[in-house]
Amino acid sequence: IRWPDRPPETFTPWLLEMLEHSASSLRDQLERYATEAGADAGRFLAAGVPAAWFWKPDDFRYHSREDKPEYVDANAIKAAADIIADTIVTLANRP
Repeated sequence: IRWPDRPPETFTPWLLEMLEHSASSLRDQLERYATEAGADAGRFLAAGVPAAWFWKPDDFRYHSREDKPEYVDANAIKAAADIIADTIVTLANRP
């Protein structure tokens, strides 16, 4: 992640692995993409808080004039929420 006032950072590897594991167990798929965009997760990482970022790279409306609620892919939101919820349960049950 690249913010103008900070060097590039990477998302938390162990958290990415947990999210990928949850996605796999739910028969879904996540892919990792390199980014230098200013994802909100960058500020969490800068503060030492583990973070990841979900983004749908084929969403041509993202951050455009067409980025409106009526174009939100409800199935993609549900898939992301399911993956995140499964990961949270896994984290909560760790020793």
